[in-house]
Amino acid sequence: METKTFVSLTGANQIDRLFHEDNHDSVNWVDFAFDEKVVKVFPDMISRSVPRYWEVNQQTALWAKKFYQQGSNIYDLGASLGAVSWEVAQQLLPEKPSIIAIEQSSAMVEQFRLNLQENPMPNIEIREQDICQAELENASVIICNYTLQFVCPSLRESLLHRMYKALRPKGVLLLAEKIAMDTPEIEQKIQKLHQTWKQDQGYSLNEVQRKSRAIANVMPVDEISVHQERLRKIGFSSVIQWSQQYNFMALVAEK
Repeated sequence: METKTFVSLTGANQIDRLFHEDNHDSVNWVDFAFDEKVVKVFPDMISRSVPRYWEVNQQTALWAKKFYQQGSNIYDLGASLGAVSWEVAQQLLPEKPSIIAIEQSSAMVEQFRLNLQENPMPNIEIREQDICQAELENASVIICNYTLQFVCPSLRESLLHRMYKALRPKGVLLLAEKIAMDTPEIEQKIQKLHQTWKQDQGYSLNEVQRKSRAIANVMPVDEISVHQERLRKIGFSSVIQWSQQYNFMALVAEK
């Protein structure tokens, strides 16, 4: 089963019209939240908002396969509807590693569990938790795709420290994030390119702008240099950027 099919299996299969002009409720949204309304449209929303989302998840699973150590845990932090967890489970099907998917949104967790009931994968354990409070141990792979950006900036370094401590030697952190550009001029150009790309996916300009306003307060992003320097400061021996599309990038950091 394809990952995109799995995450939309039991109801998360609607077209994203949450910020459309005709949806009067969207006008009153202050901050974006991963609630029931978002869950129902999430696969469509993420496909049309984050360039190469499904490809990055697939490649993340291939990285996980490369670095997985027998008898260790694989963590998927901010698992949402389980796209990465499911893809990793497929890539490592014979090994059946312990995959611990941690997600704070009750609506996301409920949908993820329903999907697993339809297509059981016993080695995926779902935990409804704040990743900043979650216990992490004996890991060879920690995945944090498009999640750190929703963590309070003052808590990010301490959370990354905990990830580092939980990793075995030669273990890896796989991190994908939206990023800020180095200068205001480049930031403006990249944002314009991303906005145009989203319009090419079928969103109107008003939808793009409304979504941006709703998410601005809950997703302060870092520059890529901040990510790289912070990971090296914590102790990761190598930090490699392996993907970037507009203002979205992915890193692999090895302990």
